[in-house]
Amino acid sequence: MRGEKRPLPEWEDIGTLFVDGLYVLLAIFIYTLPVWLLVCLGLGVTLFPAIGAAAENSQMTEVLAGVTAVTWIVLSCLVVLFAIALAFVTPAISIQYARTGEFSSCLRVGEVLQITRDNLGNIIIVMLVSLLASFVLQSIVAALSATLCLIIIAIPLGWLGSLWISAASSHLHGQIAAQIGFAGPEKPLL
Repeated sequence: MRGEKRPLPEWEDIGTLFVDGLYVLLAIFIYTLPVWLLVCLGLGVTLFPAIGAAAENSQMTEVLAGVTAVTWIVLSCLVVLFAIALAFVTPAISIQYARTGEFSSCLRVGEVLQITRDNLGNIIIVMLVSLLASFVLQSIVAALSATLCLIIIAIPLGWLGSLWISAASSHLHGQIAAQIGFAGPEKPLL
């Protein structure tokens, strides 16, 4: 994002790096709160058939079970749509934090959505490249896992490959931020 020749940080202050990552994860968790509310609503609706059973009314129990099923179908669709939207917004949350170095900037929804809208094509490309790399990695790991001897190679390869894909995706998010013109916070994060 800053145009540095070697953009990876030095591992001198691991605590700061860890806290920066926690801030971004916390921001993403806050963005998922509507999903948690939907799940709680669904869990509440799940109790409906018990009301009918307590009233010893089988017809009422059947109707309430139907309401519960329809509610879960609708909630599941909403959760999937929200998860897809969150997948597009998550890079912008990371970019926003890297740009300012402030946790509160991640919660400026308007700015995060603006970054997402302005860079949707690039975000989709990064997502597709990451998904393709993950698919290839998982295919290799699955093939290596066919025999017991190769599992010893497959497990570390899967972990290291996932770490590499995450780092590469983050680097590409930094490239998106560089295209926007974000030079990073006044005081470097790392």
